[in-house]
Amino acid sequence: MLSHSPIENFILMNKCACSHRFTSFWKVDHCPAASFARRMRDGILTAACLLVLPSAVLATPVGPELVFQQLGPELPPSGRTAISGDGNTAVVCTTGGTSIYTRANGTFSQQGATLAGGSSVAISADSNTVLVGQQSDNANRGTALVFVRSSGVWSQQGSKLLPSDSVYTVSGLAFGISVSLSADGNTALVGGLADNNGQGASWVFTRSSGSWTQQGSKLVASDASGGAQEGSSVALSADGNTALVGGSGGGYLGAGEAYVYTRSNGSWSQVGSKFTPSDDLAGVYCEAGSCS
Repeated sequence: MLSHSPIENFILMNKCACSHRFTSFWKVDHCPAASFARRMRDGILTAACLLVLPSAVLATPVGPELVFQQLGPELPPSGRTAISGDGNTAVVCTTGGTSIYTRANGTFSQQGATLAGGSSVAISADSNTVLVGQQSDNANRGTALVFVRSSGVWSQQGSKLLPSDSVYTVSGLAFGISVSLSADGNTALVGGLADNNGQGASWVFTRSSGSWTQQGSKLVASDASGGAQEGSSVALSADGNTALVGGSGGGYLGAGEAYVYTRSNGSWSQVGSKFTPSDDLAGVYCEAGSCS
């Protein structure tokens, strides 16, 4: 028997369909009271709509909608900061620009001009390669940019990284929503969660003599759930031979999934089955007053 917090119990009693991630100021729409679906992930309520909430949970009625007040400071978007292996080079990325800071005698200062902005960023452990994902670029298809440092000066290396085998739909591609680099900066991993109508995928690019090319076909898990949004998060091992890819839309009621891929002789393949948490409070589904 699942136990629920007071706010969860209140929502359960009101049986309102819910499945939308709240942000700084949370707005939700009404929905039929006959059906309900909600989940709790990492202490954050995820809901598409709530019928009514008491003032005890800081819900303020605004006409036919509810606006939720933010509790505590706003969390920074994931993947928009990165730091080198020695901790002496830091990268801060926003849609307006990417700034690089270096530490000398215990003090950080910006190094060079601001680079192109984006939605995600990664830096190699050796600190000389930065990868910036731009998920809204190229008519929402997305791109990624590589910058390298030479004698303290940063410059773009090559053309934008673009996937050769993406499936673009009206919902976009979101290529570049997540990025990762190997320690030497020669292997890049880029996620695109909206590929193929939200199934999602990730792509590997490698560098040789300063030129970047896609390595193999896009990575798509054989056992991913429908609408898994694979590529919502990505990570590479230091040697660049193991990739971990998250699918934020997969699993029971969108609890999420993760997939592991390894490289052997330049070819990538999935290792084992997808990861799904065994003890996750994925959610409850109620229909016409019957809940399970």
